[in-house]
Amino acid sequence: MGCDIHLFSEVKRNGKWEPAVPFVLSEWWYETIIDDEVCNYGTDEYRTRKKQLQDMSQEEFTENYGDDPRVCWEYYLDRALGQRNYCFFAILADVRNGRGFAGISTGDGFNPIAEPRGVPEDASMEVKRENDYWNCDGHSHSYLTLKELLKYDWEQVTVHRGIISEKEYARMLGTNSSTPMNWCGKTYGPDIEQICLSDMYDLIKGKFRRDPNKEYVTEFEWEETYREAVGA
Repeated sequence: MGCDIHLFSEVKRNGKWEPAVPFVLSEWWYETIIDDEVCNYGTDEYRTRKKQLQDMSQEEFTENYGDDPRVCWEYYLDRALGQRNYCFFAILADVRNGRGFAGISTGDGFNPIAEPRGVPEDASMEVKRENDYWNCDGHSHSYLTLKELLKYDWEQVTVHRGIISEKEYARMLGTNSSTPMNWCGKTYGPDIEQICLSDMYDLIKGKFRRDPNKEYVTEFEWEETYREAVGA
């Protein structure tokens, strides 16, 4: 089960919070509206209704759907941070902090900047509208100031933990690398055997008896600064 993050930046102008840059209509802004009208996807009825909404003028859109919570909008931060970086999620709002799907350990975790604070009462109408759009699918709402982000100690070090394959560990040994490129939280299967790191080393060096019907994996730990973990 994946988890996404939606980020918005606001600036205070004339005593009122507003988006730092405007929201734009999603390419699929009309999907929820069509779903509510019970137009089955791929049918002639669906295609006809889709074209009607796509061809709508700006004036017609504003009059009919300008404040409709079903309309999907996009913000540039969502586009820039489209990939799921759970380390970043953990630092910002303590989400999946040191654990993955089903609570699997992925490391020692991070010291979050702050625990989730909710959506501020004086947030802009656009941000509140987006919050309403996601409804119960949204969670761990919070906000942070630019001062907090800049003041935060991004040079703290955390320990990651994960399962790597024989091939990945061999690559690391061959390149003198201390950080895996490919890893997962956990892996299962009748042909998979997890062995300790020293046995994996011996396996690669030909000193560990290999079962040709088995695929070998091992648990590995490595360190990163918070800055490195979020890709900054």
